Amino acid sequence: INVTIAGASGGGSNSGQGAVLNGSLNVTPGQTLYMNVGGQGSATSGGYNGGGAPTSASSFANSSFGGGGASDINTSTNLNDRLIVAGGGGGTGGGTTDALGGYGGCDFGNIGYSPFGIGGGGASLTNGGAGGPPWIGSGNYGSAGTLGVGGVGGSDPCYNLAPGGGGGGGYYGGGG
Repeated sequence: INVTIAGASGGGSNSGQGAVLNGSLNVTPGQTLYMNVGGQGSATSGGYNGGGAPTSASSFANSSFGGGGASDINTSTNLNDRLIVAGGGGGTGGGTTDALGGYGGCDFGNIGYSPFGIGGGGASLTNGGAGGPPWIGSGNYGSAGTLGVGGVGGSDPCYNLAPGGGGGGGYYGGGG
C-alpha cells in the first residue's frame, strides 16, 4: 500500500513540526494494521502517542508546551511492532524566550533552540534524544526521550520563569 504519514507538531507558537513520510509498505492480504495519529502538544500535556510533557512555571503564562505525538502504523498494539513511524515535533519553551522546538525526523530528529543555549537532542532509531541543559546553572536538565516517548523539558528552580518544552514522540522520543 502507498502511505503518507505525518507526526504532530509540538504545542505553542514556536513548536517543531512533525515529520512527514511518503512511501510504500508491504502488507499481506487480510493482515490487520493498527494506526495511531499523533496529537498536538499543549500547555497542559504532551500530544497523544508519546509527546513529552511540558514543564510548569511560576505562572501559567510562563509555562512551556508539550511535544507532538508520533503517528505510526503497527502490526499489533506493541511498540516493538511498528512498521513505520513519523516523529512528532518538540514543544515551545516557556517564559519570555519562546524557545524553538526541534523538528521531528525520519532517522534523526533535530535539536531544539533557545536564545540561552541549546534545546533537547533529536532521537535516532536506536536511542532517545538527550535532555537539554537548563538556561541557568542551578536549573535542572530536561529528561531524555525513551522508546516511544519524548522527554520532559528542563526547569528553572531559581525563578521558575523559563522551563523547557517537551520532546516529540517517535520510534524513540526527542529530549525535553
